[in-house]
Amino acid sequence: MTQLQEHKLERYLSFREYLNQNPLALEQYPLLKPHYETFLNYLNLILKTKETMEESIKCTCNYNLLKEDLIKVVLSISRKVTAYSLLEELTDIQGMFCYTYEELSQATDEKILKKCQNLLQFILKYNKELIDYGIDANLEKNLRDLTDQFHLVLETKNIYTETSVASNEHFTYLINETDEIYEKKLVTISSGITINPLLD
Repeated sequence: MTQLQEHKLERYLSFREYLNQNPLALEQYPLLKPHYETFLNYLNLILKTKETMEESIKCTCNYNLLKEDLIKVVLSISRKVTAYSLLEELTDIQGMFCYTYEELSQATDEKILKKCQNLLQFILKYNKELIDYGIDANLEKNLRDLTDQFHLVLETKNIYTETSVASNEHFTYLINETDEIYEKKLVTISSGITINPLLD
């Protein structure tokens, strides 16, 4: 939503509020009524679309925060697993879980999930041995919970990503249509009957 669109929406809402507080204007000037009803329909659609766009932004923020938390836990556990494999001289798994922050932060979401699942399977297999290295049931649960949450957020994020572009285009269309009614019909009629306080 651009600054200009925000400004226009504020004007639409102020106009609606004014007529809500002065309902006689619609009764006294019947020319306003059909245009005002169309205006309200568009305004309601704008507000619903805005809500969808805000949900999309919120989902993206949740995704970023959750991904950051997940990476921190994966790094913490991977260091412990790497220490275990080195000290126990398990050459077949040495380096298997040696991750860096850059590697994880730049990996695709699917790769991060795969790494989490591999780590969880390893913990499940060596859970007794790993307790001495600080990987207990609570840390395992934390990783499992974050992995599950990340998977769910990804599904939601993908839905919002698919609809985001369409929502932005639809929002622009609705603003343009509403502006057409507001400027060319409502403001014009209102200025003729001097009920519109928003002309400046």
